[in-house]
Amino acid sequence: MTTSNTEAPDVSVIICVRNGEATLRRQLDALDVQQGEATFEILVIDNGSTDSTADLAREWIEEPEHAHVAARLVDGGTEPGIPRVRNLGASLARGRVLAFCDADDVVEPQWVSAFATAIDGDQLAGGRIIACSEKGEPRPDIFGEGLVATPYRPHVGNCNCAISRNLFFAVGGYDESLPRYGFEDVDLSWRVQEAGFPLIYVPGARVRFTVSGNRASIRKRYLLGKGRVVMAKRFPAYDSTQYTLTSTLRGVADDALALLRSVPRDRPAAKGAASRLVAGLGRVTAVAQYRIQGFPSRRLVLDEKHASARGASQRRIAIATNNGDIGGGEVMLLSIASALQELGLEVHVLAPTSPGGLLEEARSRGVATVPLHASHRAGYMLALARWRLRHLGIPLWCNGLVPTVATTAMGPRLAHLHILPTGVNALAARIGRMGARRVLAPSPYLASIIPGTTVLENWTEDIAFRPRCPERSGPLRVGFLGRLTRDKGVHVLARAMRQVIASTESEIRLVLAGENRFGDVDDDREISAALAPIEDHVERWGWVQREEFFDQVDIAVFPSVWGEPFGLVVAEAMAGGVPFVITDAGALPDVAGPEHPWIARSGDAEDLARVIVEAVTTEQPARDLVIEGSRQRWEQNYSTAAGRRRVASLLQGLAQDDRKETR
Repeated sequence: MTTSNTEAPDVSVIICVRNGEATLRRQLDALDVQQGEATFEILVIDNGSTDSTADLAREWIEEPEHAHVAARLVDGGTEPGIPRVRNLGASLARGRVLAFCDADDVVEPQWVSAFATAIDGDQLAGGRIIACSEKGEPRPDIFGEGLVATPYRPHVGNCNCAISRNLFFAVGGYDESLPRYGFEDVDLSWRVQEAGFPLIYVPGARVRFTVSGNRASIRKRYLLGKGRVVMAKRFPAYDSTQYTLTSTLRGVADDALALLRSVPRDRPAAKGAASRLVAGLGRVTAVAQYRIQGFPSRRLVLDEKHASARGASQRRIAIATNNGDIGGGEVMLLSIASALQELGLEVHVLAPTSPGGLLEEARSRGVATVPLHASHRAGYMLALARWRLRHLGIPLWCNGLVPTVATTAMGPRLAHLHILPTGVNALAARIGRMGARRVLAPSPYLASIIPGTTVLENWTEDIAFRPRCPERSGPLRVGFLGRLTRDKGVHVLARAMRQVIASTESEIRLVLAGENRFGDVDDDREISAALAPIEDHVERWGWVQREEFFDQVDIAVFPSVWGEPFGLVVAEAMAGGVPFVITDAGALPDVAGPEHPWIARSGDAEDLARVIVEAVTTEQPARDLVIEGSRQRWEQNYSTAAGRRRVASLLQGLAQDDRKETR
């Protein structure tokens, strides 16, 4: 049952087509005989067809027998790209549910009504896919019942799926940074699940899927190879392979050799080798391309109701750093820049030229930079103020107290305070926040101390879940990762470990991974004195990669004695599957969550020793439950997807404020 062109339908059916003159009418006719009470409209998005596809669609819509059909033909441009064209269709759709099918397939009569009935909230749904030849003849059942399973998460198939309109735009639609074919349905499915929304299977939504001919299959296999490199980078839990030019070229050589060996005697083996070879060439191309151009940032879309990318894409936003080198605040700056890019904004990072670590890292991630020539804080603040006065119309995200103060009352700004300002800095913060659209704090703890702030919790990059093997031999390693300073509680940890070592018969090592960055000689003196009695049990690693640390320690301890404004390393441990002990300092308990069992009193070496022993001696099944619960909390609250949702919500709130002001 279709709908009129004026009233909003239950379902918007979106068909993307390129050179589909041979099959499009068949699909449109199938939609014309849909059964059930659900109302729907049809949007045919023509992606640069060079045959008579557009004329055919136009003629079908104008035929008298289809006068009752609410159907539109939309020019999707000539640049090929399924994600972009589907996003365009979604942006023009009016239905509560967005349903996607392909021009060369055939939906069965209950298809629209099945999806309309099943989707009763914010859900993504997949239906039954039945393989057919290009002539419509049944083929072996290569899909089977249910959603498509993978080692990471299930996903829907692009040719037969539907999603609530609200959810589609809340998660950013299809990612337009992906190759023009392949993985966009997988990526959307996983982002939906990472955002905490369900995937459902609708067996009554049946589609007869046309298996592509050889030429189309080769092209698709090549593009899938390219997409695999992107997906491995973004979803290491799905594919942890580190694709390099060397490894991908070696894989192509192996596949070519296998093809040559199998061609004369084993046709099925030759076909499989050829398929792997084509995909391998796609991976080589992707690795080479990304080495030259940089790894692509996500390109997601938001409609007007959800902080429209059509408005946002016309805007630039600048992010001004607090420091030129990289600390915790600068790690978050890079994460924020990535989230803003993925939401469709043009991002520019402002930073001093000396030190230049942040500028270098931002460039390596494909983020545009604005170097401000300065080598000390006062010079940077002056250069930043001068830049701001020349660009008052560009929204500015002040990532720390320094840019907040330097640009006081200058144009539209966000003031993002990552630590609690004290003393003269507290006065500076009160002055600097004047005129800011929002003052942001990284945790509820810090927001409770700084009046008038909005919570924007920090998040981490995507981290593979790699819990330790419990049967590993060697000493038990209790590890600390971070600055070797007193505010981080390293001296308290040393005193606690003296008690832990004395109370257990197991061989125990204290691993210190880090240096005295931003500290002083008094830190070195007190920490050295506390470590002296257990020096034979201490391993000093210096700065190491997070993954190396997590792989080597059995228990991580974060014994801060100051009010931690967030606790990024705790969130990283939650993601990586490392059991950890924390203190009740600042926001650490907020990050770990109310169910976390191993929390000691801040500054209390005896209590910290007790909690460490408790964590070390916990039976493995119980420890595994803690590890799995921590990972789930990370996925919901501190993953890249969670961070992107928070930034999108912030932009949505700002856009709503703008609309109120213009009324």
